Amino acid sequence: MILDAEQCVGCAWCTLYCPVDAISMKGSREGDERALKAPCQAKCPVELDCAGYIALIKEGKFEDSFRLIRQRLPLPLTVGRVCHHPCEEICRRGLMDDAIAIRNLKRAVADFALENKIEYMPKVKPKKVERVAIVGAGPAGLAAAHDLAKEGYQITIFEALPAVGGMMAVGIPAYRLPREMLKADLAWVKKLGIEIKLNTKINDVGALLREGYRAVLIAVGAHQGTKIGVPGEDLNGVFDAIEFLRKVNLGQKVDVGNRVAVVGGGNSAIDAAKVALREGAKEVHVFYRREKDDMPAIGDEVEEAEKEGIKLHLLTVPVRIMGKDGKVSGLECVRTELRERDSSGRRRPYIINGSEYSVSVDTVIQAIGQIPDIALVKGSQVKTSRDGNVAVDPKTLATDQKGIFAAGDAATGGKSVIDAIASGQMAAASIIHYLQGKELLPYLDRGDEELIPISSVQPTEAELQEKARVKMAELGMKERVSSFKEILSGYTPQQAKQEAARCVRCDLDVARIDLVECVECDVCYRSDICPVGALHPIPSTEIGWPRVIRAVLSNPRVESPDTRVPGRGTEEVKTNEVSGRIKPGFVGLAIELGRPGTGTRFHDVQKVTQAMAEAGAMFEPENPVTVWMTDRKTGRLRDDILNEKSLTAIVECAFPIDKLKPAIEKLRKVTEELNTVCSVCSAVKLAPDGSVPTEPIFKELGITPRPNSKNNVGLGRPLFKFKEVSQ
Repeated sequence: MILDAEQCVGCAWCTLYCPVDAISMKGSREGDERALKAPCQAKCPVELDCAGYIALIKEGKFEDSFRLIRQRLPLPLTVGRVCHHPCEEICRRGLMDDAIAIRNLKRAVADFALENKIEYMPKVKPKKVERVAIVGAGPAGLAAAHDLAKEGYQITIFEALPAVGGMMAVGIPAYRLPREMLKADLAWVKKLGIEIKLNTKINDVGALLREGYRAVLIAVGAHQGTKIGVPGEDLNGVFDAIEFLRKVNLGQKVDVGNRVAVVGGGNSAIDAAKVALREGAKEVHVFYRREKDDMPAIGDEVEEAEKEGIKLHLLTVPVRIMGKDGKVSGLECVRTELRERDSSGRRRPYIINGSEYSVSVDTVIQAIGQIPDIALVKGSQVKTSRDGNVAVDPKTLATDQKGIFAAGDAATGGKSVIDAIASGQMAAASIIHYLQGKELLPYLDRGDEELIPISSVQPTEAELQEKARVKMAELGMKERVSSFKEILSGYTPQQAKQEAARCVRCDLDVARIDLVECVECDVCYRSDICPVGALHPIPSTEIGWPRVIRAVLSNPRVESPDTRVPGRGTEEVKTNEVSGRIKPGFVGLAIELGRPGTGTRFHDVQKVTQAMAEAGAMFEPENPVTVWMTDRKTGRLRDDILNEKSLTAIVECAFPIDKLKPAIEKLRKVTEELNTVCSVCSAVKLAPDGSVPTEPIFKELGITPRPNSKNNVGLGRPLFKFKEVSQ
């Protein structure tokens, strides 16, 4: 196996799958602090050096940690509270116990800096004559202004609202983002000399160019809510979530009545539900058309909403808003069921006929989506997309009109704060290159950033012991639901150091493969476990085993054309013309077990393997995975493995071609007995005339061969091989 060290992000997934421990993690930050990105940094939209600032926290160097964060992230107090933390999804510590609380540690550093009056002023280049206009003072606009101002450009931000911050100021509730924290973040940004004009709506983006601005960035937020499209939306008491949150955040009183219905499953829906509770509602119900796990909202926020007493109505779609005397009186809904998956990867909901029911409510808040107001591009050369956003080059964020760019919600539709900041930084990079007459590029050379020394000390054995993440103190439930006080109090410096000590320091690691120990089983490659594709097989020949068979898991909802059994015993036969892989006169089988969504038991795998052994199958001798998972004394799978489950498992074996028919018949019988999903692929060396030697046998069995190309080498899911001995 070959590993591309430049692609490797040190996530260590491959080390978990290697059956002979041929892959190890080695490395150091010494000499080049930016030489390796840890998985958390690679996942962060702004590529924040998470492992670096966490290492500094561990050593108690909070000021250095703040400087490291602040030179890349202009709004750390805000992001430390509201980020949806994609970095934590890929945290290696999560493989051991709990992912590192990366967002909470960022907040701890920013809070420490604020409390101790620590400031960081980035290096600012001499002032230039070029002026840049930015429309929108939300996260995208502020991030772009921050980077452009550092380059010395004169920046003016035009904001239609009476407050700076965009959705951060009028969309996110104060219990998640206290206004004094947002103001402190903005104060740090304003010190760069950025001019902000509030209550100033721009109706013609082209006019800004005519006024002398050399470049314009459209960074308006998605402040327009979309409607459900059902009767009754014009009744009093119907709001869209964005409008509702804006009114509350600007200090306006909203009478929500006693019972509130919120339609949607995103962050705006959950925020609106929790705000309605704080505005005096006795009951709040959230209606969502899919399952809880499908909700786009931050999972922690959904859990907190349920703790506060908000009821989730899942697999439900409103079909009519009921009213009396012009005012909302109820919501008529129907149940749904989920079927095939859509383009988002989630299963598509279908209405169940006859499942109608109604709920009595006083207010309905629609939170099914939001779009930006881009009326300012009318009359210009700027084009719009089918989604109602500004059409841009996805790499440079440039529009069709020279000198005009778009970022954040204006270009992508409603996304998270950290995504908007990253988009703003990309746009700033392109604008800088544009003003310098260079090729447009969405990134800047940040070589002039301050180099902050970071330790290369590996975690101790004690620090690698299983330990849950440090929890933050919370407001009591009674005080929480009756006010807009911040719910989470944040880490103390000591708690932050304790949590930071859990970091396993992926930034010090890069995978190394010991080619002496590597047995070329290709498990690490074929299992599709490397998130960045850094693993590549060593070209080899004359293996004699079906190592490159592609298995296709059968669909449990679709009846097999061969067995007439829905999702069970389905055989898909494929030939694979791979030179030297299968010896003439033999056929290799890859038998894949596993029901989508539930996986397979290794007990079932053993039963299938025994059946194949009884049918005369040959199993690869001393296969490394077999060695690892088999009891040497009995030749059976180890007892501690039998009751475990896997997403999918593959039994690979080979037969003389004349034994293929009884083997398939035996396989059909055992899979029916086990009531499991089974899909089979075969590999056979083609005859000199190009024919498939197994084709007559498969036709006799009622199976139509489906040849595939010789380049078909990917499995796309974890691979397991097993060895069984007939008793």
